Amino acid sequence: MQILKPHVHLKKENATNEYHIHVVTWMDYTRFKADGYEPISTTPVNGIFSVVLKVAEDDSVPNMKMLTPVVHTLTLTGVNLSSSAPFVEVIVINSSDSDTEVGKRKTHQDDADDSSMPGTIRT
Repeated sequence: MQILKPHVHLKKENATNEYHIHVVTWMDYTRFKADGYEPISTTPVNGIFSVVLKVAEDDSVPNMKMLTPVVHTLTLTGVNLSSSAPFVEVIVINSSDSDTEVGKRKTHQDDADDSSMPGTIRT
C-alpha cells in the first residue's frame, strides 16, 4: 500500500460508454476527509483527462497517526476515452493547505472493467 498515492478503479458502462472512477487515497492521519473535486474538463491535454480530487483536514476529528482511507467515487460525464486520448490522471490536492498536491496516479482506458463498483448494487 502506498500512502498519499491514489488507488484508482476505472469502470466502463458498456451500454452507455460512460466511465466512472472509484478512488481510495490512504492518508497517514485521521483528520483527512473527502472534499469534492474540481470541474472535469471534457477536452484532453496530450491524451490525458485530468481529474482533481480534494481532501480536507477536519479539525473536529482527533488527529491520530493512523492509516485513514479517503474515498471519492464519481462519474466522468463527457469524458470519451479513445486511442488518441486514453488516459485519466487523478491528482489529489489538500484544499486545507493552499491546494497542495498530495498524490497522483495515471490509468489507461484498457484498465477499465465492467465489474460493479464497491457499494454498487446491480439490478
